[in-house]
Amino acid sequence: MYSKKKLLIWGIVLVLAMVTAVLSYNYILKNYNNDSSAQDTSSKLSISSVADNASAGSQDDRVKAPDFTVYDRDGNEVSFASLSGKPIILNFWASWCGPCKSEMPEYQKMFEEYGDKIQFVFVNLTDGSRETKTTAENFINSSGYTFPVYFDLDMDAAGTYGISSIPTSLFIDSEGYIVDGYLGAMSETQMRNFINEIYTGE
Repeated sequence: MYSKKKLLIWGIVLVLAMVTAVLSYNYILKNYNNDSSAQDTSSKLSISSVADNASAGSQDDRVKAPDFTVYDRDGNEVSFASLSGKPIILNFWASWCGPCKSEMPEYQKMFEEYGDKIQFVFVNLTDGSRETKTTAENFINSSGYTFPVYFDLDMDAAGTYGISSIPTSLFIDSEGYIVDGYLGAMSETQMRNFINEIYTGE
């Protein structure tokens, strides 16, 4: 009698465990399919959350944009620090990301207008599987975009900034401090508002 009762209890525990496993799997699967990196989950970014590896400023607690290494279209190494001297728009993107592609026409317009005043740095998340240098270049070429594109072949940039969702844009002043950031696709008006934060027109 005792053993039957024990078997019954273990049977119930097993069934509950199986139900929990199925529910957990469905939850994970749902979240994977709704991965925010491929959707437009727009929001302002907390600067500290994307620059945890940065060195803070002195009195006003400004955050210095951390350095990283990417590659240009000719395969040359490019350090982010070497691009300083002007205000910078740093954008993380991939060709499979719908929201990334949706904001690029506006970014092209901004580049044509501000390209000699602001450094545009478009970092492609080139992981070698979901995104390759070839797929990224084919997209850029076929779309006619002329803003500078760099390839994060070693995922150094994405790792340094803790990028988990794209598009992500950071707006950096001429001294190399992060002024603002945005997660998701932006409109032309939003871009201009952010640009006004880092470029005074002087």
